[in-house]
Amino acid sequence: MKILFIYHNKYRIPLFLILFFGILGCQQKNQNQPSKKINWISADYAKLFKIGIIESDTLLKIFFVNGKEIATYHLGDNPNSFPDAIHINRKNKLAVSSSIFARFLTELDLGDSIVAIDNLNFLHSSIKGQLQNPIEIQPSGELQLETLINCKPDVFFVYTLNAEGIPAFTRLQKKNIPVIYIQNHQENHPLARAEWIKVFGLITDRLERANKIFKQVDSTYSSLLAKQNTQKSRTMINAPYSGNWMVPNRNNYFSKLMVDANLQCSWQEDKIKQEQLSYTISLESAMNYLLMSDIWINVGSCKNIESLIKSESRIQRILQANTDLKIFQNNKQQELSGANSYWDLGSTHPEILLKDLININLGKTDSLHFYIQIR
Repeated sequence: MKILFIYHNKYRIPLFLILFFGILGCQQKNQNQPSKKINWISADYAKLFKIGIIESDTLLKIFFVNGKEIATYHLGDNPNSFPDAIHINRKNKLAVSSSIFARFLTELDLGDSIVAIDNLNFLHSSIKGQLQNPIEIQPSGELQLETLINCKPDVFFVYTLNAEGIPAFTRLQKKNIPVIYIQNHQENHPLARAEWIKVFGLITDRLERANKIFKQVDSTYSSLLAKQNTQKSRTMINAPYSGNWMVPNRNNYFSKLMVDANLQCSWQEDKIKQEQLSYTISLESAMNYLLMSDIWINVGSCKNIESLIKSESRIQRILQANTDLKIFQNNKQQELSGANSYWDLGSTHPEILLKDLININLGKTDSLHFYIQIR
């Protein structure tokens, strides 16, 4: 029998060996690919994650606002079919880098699974009571990697502002600690932020419960919208800080909340930079907006009129000229430690926040959950 040879780098290689290994390689490659098409399921409001289902496997993709993929995660029986995904196997010990994430997990009755958290001082008592002495991993602002690694979490829920923040978590991946990016802070709709409970539910095998919780949140929020009347109040937001006055853009989630509550944003007659979620206006412009406003909310760290005037002396003149201006601060739930459930409960349950804003607009201020009127 005559054997054909191929010459490669001066060596003679039998042709049948090249064909054999080539066919074998193709077969192995095909075995690593899913045999059926992935059914991608888009979220109802959220734009920065999507879930894909194929037989006994589930994929989760997380994105930046610009549409660039941050990571793909795999849960299921066939990890070899998805070699580029981060595989999630165990989910019993959880670490979180935000009190908002702790709130999501306690909504799913998983508070006792949290073994590590960024800072206990940021936790409202309504969350703390459901935890079992988690270790602080970011008490002074900087993540203590060794402390986190020693906790041996099965997954670590984090957030990042941009791609530059990702390399900081590379070491954890090498220690077989999957890092789950929770980007709900970059969503521009309050219900989109709340819908991320589905991601927590998927990772912890409680997706059905998460879907049920979000469905109720969505239903209540929509019901409040349906009952709205036509009364609108011109509203100013925030307070000066180090000479700057930040306001949310039209595509910011809080602007959406205000619009849904019939609070007319006084400042949004300016030219808006659409690519930014918030921007700075001059103090002169802010004073003019206050003069024409009916309501002023979220006044920084001020707890009374005196502290407001101390932060900016011109405010006293504004209050003397606009005696009908009503001022509300979002610190009704703030505790001595500084923890304020406005930030975490308001994120997971925007319907509570919307109800407050609607009642502020209507002058029904006796039973507000997050806000108090300051005088």
